[in-house]
Amino acid sequence: MAFESEKYLQERKVAAKRVQIPHRWVQTSRLYFNGDWMDTVRLVKVDRSPVTREWTADSGNGTAARDQAIWIESKDSVGFSVGFNCTAYIREEDTARFLYMYRSKSLAEMMDTEIRARVQSIAAEIAARYDLDQLRSHKQEIIDDVRKDIAEFFTQRGITITTIGMFGEFTYQNPKIQAAIDETFVAQQLKVISGAKLEAQEKENARTELEAEAIANRTRTIAEGETDSIRAMAEATRLAASDSLFLQLKILEV
Repeated sequence: MAFESEKYLQERKVAAKRVQIPHRWVQTSRLYFNGDWMDTVRLVKVDRSPVTREWTADSGNGTAARDQAIWIESKDSVGFSVGFNCTAYIREEDTARFLYMYRSKSLAEMMDTEIRARVQSIAAEIAARYDLDQLRSHKQEIIDDVRKDIAEFFTQRGITITTIGMFGEFTYQNPKIQAAIDETFVAQQLKVISGAKLEAQEKENARTELEAEAIANRTRTIAEGETDSIRAMAEATRLAASDSLFLQLKILEV
């Protein structure tokens, strides 16, 4: 079946839930009563319900029971997959355009074929710019570029993308790569822990040293105070012994 144009479909669009299909009698033999009632028009239904797809290597968590992950390759030729999810729907004003572009295919079929293929194409193009070590810090760039391209491209085809994003971690074709990354991460965490313990011990040592210094200063201050007091008393006694008037006053007191 071929449609003449998007305008042709737009003019014949109906929104009613109940539609009457006209028929006409088609005689199939020389006898007038031998024939069939045949449809004179064809009704094509466009399902506008939102559809969500999850493309992942884990068949137990994805939408389909098979590997649908987006497989790409880094600049240094390391192959890996990433999971993507996508939600889309068809706006009422875009139904004729969608039907003209994709005939009688469903939105779910188009998401698992054309949309998924374009997501993979854009993600692969970005991944090829960076080595694997750099790529892990450029996830957001992949998501942003994929979201922008997919939303603009498929709007022109009658499909509105509401959400699209990446989920999960990189899944490498070679399991040894993931094992090496895990070992490196564990080593880094141990280094961080050791550094934290060393820093804490240095702080404790500094605190202990400050406490000891404070105690020493306090003891020194007390000793100096007592020495000054003794020296002052001795000086007073010496002065008193040399003062005859002071001695006479003391005698009178006695």
